[in-house]
Amino acid sequence: MTDEKFKKLRDYYSETFDVSGHDDKKMESLARSLPSIHQATISIYFEEVRELKTLKIELDKIYAEGFKHYKVEQNRDYTAKEIETLMNQNKSYIEIKRKYNDQEMKAQFFEATLENIKKTGFSISSWIKIKAFLQGDQY
Repeated sequence: MTDEKFKKLRDYYSETFDVSGHDDKKMESLARSLPSIHQATISIYFEEVRELKTLKIELDKIYAEGFKHYKVEQNRDYTAKEIETLMNQNKSYIEIKRKYNDQEMKAQFFEATLENIKKTGFSISSWIKIKAFLQGDQY
C-alpha cells in the first residue's frame, strides 16, 4: 500500500470512528456500515501482513548473504557485532529494513483498527440498548 493511500485510510478511520458528540445519525450510519468496514479492514490487514512477511524474507536473505560474505568469504574473522555493524552500512539492507519497518507500522495500525472496530461494535450495541430503554421499548 502506498503511503498516500495509507494516509487517506488513516484519516478515514479517524473521522469514521469519531462519535464523541453522541450524534444519533452518525451512530445509526456507523451501525449500518460497521460490518462492511470490518470486512474491508480484514482484507487490507491480511494484504499488509502478507507484504510484511515478503519484506521479512527479503531482509533475512540480504542479511544471510552479507553474513556469509563477511564470515566465510573474507580473510578476517568478524564477530557477530562487527557483522551487524557492517550490514547496517549496506545500502540495500538499509533500504529493505526501512521498508520493513514502515510496513510493520502499517500492519500494526490495521491490527489496532480491527480491535477498535470490535470495541465500536460493543459501543453501538450499548447505544442501541440505551436508546430503546429511553424510548420505553422492550428488547
